Amino acid sequence: MSVNMNKTKVMVFRKSGRLTSLTQFYYNNEELEIVEKFSYLGIVFSTGGSFSNLFDKLISPVLNYASQVWGFIQGSSIERVHLQYFRLDSPKQRCASPTDG
Repeated sequence: MSVNMNKTKVMVFRKSGRLTSLTQFYYNNEELEIVEKFSYLGIVFSTGGSFSNLFDKLISPVLNYASQVWGFIQGSSIERVHLQYFRLDSPKQRCASPTDG
């Protein structure tokens, strides 16, 4: 198996801070590029651990499967899952609800 070095990237997940300029990764004596964001199958991963579009691409289709049949009876449950995901994905941000003044 051969590795395409032009498509091979390195992403270091961390909560805060920057990597030192001495941080380097190699494969077969070739330095690999370190990136801050990477898109894989439509999902954008970032070094801070945020996964943009993850809910919309993976979770929402499962929750809404056959919703035309069962209707919006479970709408509040789906919204609750969405809000819980949002809180887990971005704990520093506060999610405003319609009841917030």
